[in-house]
Amino acid sequence: MKEEEIIQLFANPSESMLDDCHHFDRNKLVTTDSLSEGTHFRLDWSSPEDIAIKLIEVNVSDIFSSGGKPKFCLLNLGLSQESRQNSWITAFSHAFRDRLSLYGTKLVGGDTFSSKITQLTLTLFGELPSDRLVWSRDKAKPGDIVYLTGSVGLSQLGYKKLKASDTLKQNSKPMESSQDQNPSLFEEAIKSHLRPESVYSKLYEPFRNIKINSAMDITDGLFQDSWKLAKASKTHIQIHLNKLPRLDEYLNYLSLDEILSSGEELQLLFTSKEKLPEVLNGIAITEIGRLSATDQQAKVEFLFKNKMYQPSYLGFEHF
Repeated sequence: MKEEEIIQLFANPSESMLDDCHHFDRNKLVTTDSLSEGTHFRLDWSSPEDIAIKLIEVNVSDIFSSGGKPKFCLLNLGLSQESRQNSWITAFSHAFRDRLSLYGTKLVGGDTFSSKITQLTLTLFGELPSDRLVWSRDKAKPGDIVYLTGSVGLSQLGYKKLKASDTLKQNSKPMESSQDQNPSLFEEAIKSHLRPESVYSKLYEPFRNIKINSAMDITDGLFQDSWKLAKASKTHIQIHLNKLPRLDEYLNYLSLDEILSSGEELQLLFTSKEKLPEVLNGIAITEIGRLSATDQQAKVEFLFKNKMYQPSYLGFEHF
């Protein structure tokens, strides 16, 4: 069974489970996310600091994609023989506390247990500002402009560079010069993959003055996530791929399908009827499409160079 089908087995048919956060008591939010060794990170690639920051950021991104700010959390630690070592868990704890402090968030409890592999779960509680309604995927409206923060593709490029380095090491071949033709981009991409950061800290305040109807963060790739938005809102979304920021730069190293399926970007895909500036607090805000009604039938169309484009690869799926 696919992930969505498994989720539906547990869902109450009378309640919506469309968003990454649960909204309750008017202005309260809660989300949870897990990182599992071998699926979300590798200990030989990621430092304890990388993993601690990633665990917090993927949850903060969920809270912000509903319009909120993080307040307090619960941490579950499944520690393996390697991650329970003093040096590893000490480095992890320091980075974890520092990042929580940066966001003014408190750790109030959790659980710790022995595990064959490292398994980490954070449950994060957030709060909406008094003047903001929750941003839910089903609140996207026909006529809305579809916006994207930042760019998509960096995480996938970082993953490819790390895999390529593994292959070179295994084959005992020297790094070819062509692999280093854009070292600053590759460094940015590897950091984006190992230590993704939400746009919360840069955009929470600027977005206070913008009427946003719906939002979600890019965690499964633009292709999959735009379909989730269309299904939740029962709308037709048309996305112009040529408008994607840094597209030509990324196409030097990735296929278009790889860019569309790049996950854990933690950028926001959101909709609004307002015409927004192209940059807010140093973050690119790009109009990439529009929404229209389709008689309750969800639909997403991608246009590339004025032609319909159908990706052949839909992105990573757990099952």
